[in-house]
Amino acid sequence: MALFRNLTPHEVNLVQGDTRTTYPVDGPAPRVTTIEEADAPIHDDVNSIDIDVIVSTLSDKITDLPDPQHGVVLIVSRMTAEAALTRTDLVYPEGIVRGPDGVPIGCKKFGRVRPTG
Repeated sequence: MALFRNLTPHEVNLVQGDTRTTYPVDGPAPRVTTIEEADAPIHDDVNSIDIDVIVSTLSDKITDLPDPQHGVVLIVSRMTAEAALTRTDLVYPEGIVRGPDGVPIGCKKFGRVRPTG
């Protein structure tokens, strides 16, 4: 059994069949530092313009991510989960569920990044 804490900036609705479980926001959302470098521009032949491009790389610097606690699973953004590869207590919303109007209303499951090391 586990206690789930939602550290995304919005409530997360887990939709499984007719059952909907809502995880309210439970703390500040962790933020990942990215490193951005200029890359070669790409030329748009149709519009005859050069478009600037950057390459973003995730760092392992994450702010507002609590230390692991036994029995606690943290719901975070996928970016946070990918940046914290050694953590086994992180999950992210996966499998978007859309309402009749096409607007996202939840997720079907949680994803986890395979730890390294």
